[in-house]
Amino acid sequence: MSDYPKLKYDLQELQYRFSKYDKDNSGLISKSEFFDMYNSFAPCKIHQSVLENMLKKYDLDRNESISFEEFALLMNGEPLKK
Repeated sequence: MSDYPKLKYDLQELQYRFSKYDKDNSGLISKSEFFDMYNSFAPCKIHQSVLENMLKKYDLDRNESISFEEFALLMNGEPLKK
């Protein structure tokens, strides 16, 4: 069990955060946007190999980008409830 609690964001908060990081409004967080997202709130620059491993973990369809559903999983630790 993790020492850190999972954050639980509601749909509106997830949509707001997703749109903040989807800078080109493509409907996906690209690899570079993903790296920028993490480096924007990390106290120091995260090594690229660590970010690539994180992207692989949450990029379930392996398209090198994060969809809204994948983002929700990343942020909440569980899939969106339908």
